[in-house]
Amino acid sequence: MGIDPIVTALAQQQDELSGLLAGLSDDDWALPSRCDGWSVSDVVLHLAQTHEMALASLQGTLAEAATKIGSGVTGSSVDEMADGAVARERGAPTAAIRDRWTADADAVRSAFESFDLSTRVQWVAGELSARTLATTRLAETWIHTGDIAERGWPRRGFTLAISPRPSASYSSPPTVCVTSPALRGGRCHTRLPGRAGG
Repeated sequence: MGIDPIVTALAQQQDELSGLLAGLSDDDWALPSRCDGWSVSDVVLHLAQTHEMALASLQGTLAEAATKIGSGVTGSSVDEMADGAVARERGAPTAAIRDRWTADADAVRSAFESFDLSTRVQWVAGELSARTLATTRLAETWIHTGDIAERGWPRRGFTLAISPRPSASYSSPPTVCVTSPALRGGRCHTRLPGRAGG
């Protein structure tokens, strides 16, 4: 049957980010990203944390992973909780965060490749299909690659648009449109329930 095009696109997007990070010095990792108050290192840490939660979702252990990553973190929104989780682990050595990101990206890709993507799984925004979860990982990885590449480091030609733009709340789910050679016909339109982020 082959690997779902969304999972292939996710792997390509992760490879783009990993390639971008490979060329950065430790000083570059400490530079501010486009995410308010977050360094490049913070953004990569956030992606590692949310990939770990996605992996846990596929394994049926999301609650345990959320407790571990969010231990001692308080907040009234998903964004505040994500910020608190990053703040709690901020300051880890660059090599440790890079290695964590690489291991998590590999694990998530492998898990999605062997998972029945029609299966319903638990996520931060509620229950959704594993295919939709893979799409959220693709969208978030693409968005945060842009947050890092905004520093002026070059990107590789992925395009993705979300309509309407992600916000804390909206009345209807956004549509994510990705253009990648991995996707049949070059485009994929997926309705996402809840927030369009981590």
